[in-house]
This record gives sequence, structure tokens and C-alpha cells, in this order.
Amino acid sequence: MSLRLAVACARQEAEKLSPLLRELERRGTVRPIVFERERHAFFPAEALEHAQADALLAVGPSAPGRLAALRRSHGRIPILLRPAAPPHDGSRILRSLRDDFLFRLECRYADAVLCAGSNDRKRCLRLGIAERKLHDAPFAVDNAHFAGSPHCREAAGTQRARLGIAEDEKLLLYAGKFDFRKGVHILLEQFLFLRRSGNGGKWHFALAGSGECEETLRQMAAEDSHIHLLPLPGAQELPSLLRAADLCALTPRTGLPWGALINGAMAAQRPVLVTEKAGCAPDLVEPGATGWSVDSAHPELWFDYVKGISRERLAAMGEAAGRKIRNWTPAAFADAVERAIPRKNR
Repeated sequence: MSLRLAVACARQEAEKLSPLLRELERRGTVRPIVFERERHAFFPAEALEHAQADALLAVGPSAPGRLAALRRSHGRIPILLRPAAPPHDGSRILRSLRDDFLFRLECRYADAVLCAGSNDRKRCLRLGIAERKLHDAPFAVDNAHFAGSPHCREAAGTQRARLGIAEDEKLLLYAGKFDFRKGVHILLEQFLFLRRSGNGGKWHFALAGSGECEETLRQMAAEDSHIHLLPLPGAQELPSLLRAADLCALTPRTGLPWGALINGAMAAQRPVLVTEKAGCAPDLVEPGATGWSVDSAHPELWFDYVKGISRERLAAMGEAAGRKIRNWTPAAFADAVERAIPRKNR
């Protein structure tokens, strides 16, 4: 008989969790029951009772309503936490202090904390959370989906041809929300500097998405025919777009809890360029091997590594990225959940 795991998460977290929860369901040992909320992952105690949950997994940033719910559930069923705090950011000191305070209180009632990566673990240890409560549960996507099929690779070639990219030219890709906090406009600005300097003659830049800075990006893109603004692809089209690229970038200027695009890009065997503000940077980026981690405070240096790099070198780094991401799988997450639930409750 499978254990019933109530999963409380904000709606924006539910999609990211889906491949991880599908793996739990596939195994049959744990049956997830998802409770979604519009924003914070809080839930009424009566909902847990109605679902007859055997354990609880609370996902996302801390919130006062969730703390109260955890307090009510403490001692009745095992409680697992999956935090979603970005790396510490000097511009968000008060918010970081508040989040740390609430998280420390929540951990009093938790039996286990599922750490997505080394930033989560370091934060827990810094806040005095007992190490015995910490379980490494890697942030993961469906790697097989992003690895692509022969049809996907053929579609990638078609995408490059449609954009007018020659065989010896290179494509930089950003895919996601056009958000000022993610530094997309600064990334484009630095790309334009690279082109004007004469070092970016063989580079194109595709930006796939929409959002608050879209008009700014369109105005900047009008300067150069090597810049392509595309609609954000659906889940089925994203692997072929990643495959069409030679390098994928994610350059937030403020803290980002992880960066799912980077998992997908590496599963598609593409190297990555990320700033240290992305939570995935210390775990997934091996400088010069799987990509580069750059300083968000010095965007003028972001493209120093790629000025004269060949497509062959980028392809070799992409193969290394594919090997690196093999251990970051839904199966590894499911293993951590099963380990974190006390044996007496299984």
C-alpha cells in the first residue's frame, strides 16, 4: 500500500514539481496529493484530514500562514520542507532576514528538509538547522525529454535555418520571462557591445519569451539583424530550441532560487552561461567544462570567455554538461523523499 503524501505548493511551483511527483507515483511507494494555492503554500488542517495524508511536503518560500499550519500538523504526521530561497542578495536584506526567521521557525516542526542544492544546505547550516534533518534532493527536470529524439535534432536544424544562421555561426539563447530582475536587457546590451567590438561577428542571439521588458528588448534588437526575438516555446518545442543553440544563458542580477532552464539546457547537451545569483550555479557549472559562472556586478566581462571560442569547443562542453546533469534526476529526488520519511510511517 502506498503512502499518501500531501504536497502543499504555490501554483507556480506545481509545474516544476510535476516530473518529480510523477516519479514517486511511478514507483508506487508514495502517492502525492497536490494542494495548490495561488501564492503561498499554506493549507487548512481539515484538508489534510480529508485527504487522510500520511505525510506532508511543504514546498516554496516561508509564509506566516504556512507556519501556523505546520504547527498544527506537528506530531501528527511527518513534515518535509522543500525551501525556495534565492542566494543572499544585498538589495533584499530585510526580506532575507524575514525569510530566514520564518524558515528557522518552520524547521522546528519539520522532520526533514529537502535541499535542492548546496545553497540550500549552506543556508540551513548557517541558520543552525540540525544536519540530521538535511537530505539532498536535487532540483531536476525530465532529462530524457530535453535530450531529444532524432526528430528533435532535425527540428533544431530547421530552426537555425529559419533564423538564417550559417553552419559556422554560433547561437546564444535565452528562454524565459523577459524580466528586468533576470538581467535580460543587460545580457542583450552586452551582446551588442560584443558585436560592435568586432568579436561577435559569428554570433547570433535568440531571446524566446515575453514579459515586462519586451518593448525595451525590441527597441534594442532593431539595431542588429543577428538578434532574434521569438515567442516562448511550449514544453514540446523547447528541447528543439535548446538544441538549436550553441550556448544558453541565464543572468539574473538578483537572487534566483534555482534556474530550471539550465537543467534543460545541460540535458540537451548545451553549455551554459550563468551569474552567481542563480541558485544552480555552484552545483551545475564547472568553469570551462560545463559552462561559465560570471559576476552579476560586472556584465562587461560576461562575454570574455566566448569571444573566440569555436563551435567544436562549445559542442565538447555541451557533452560534458550532459554528463554532469545525469545525476540530477527525478529518481534522485524520489530517493531523497523516501529516505526522509521515517520508516515507521512507511
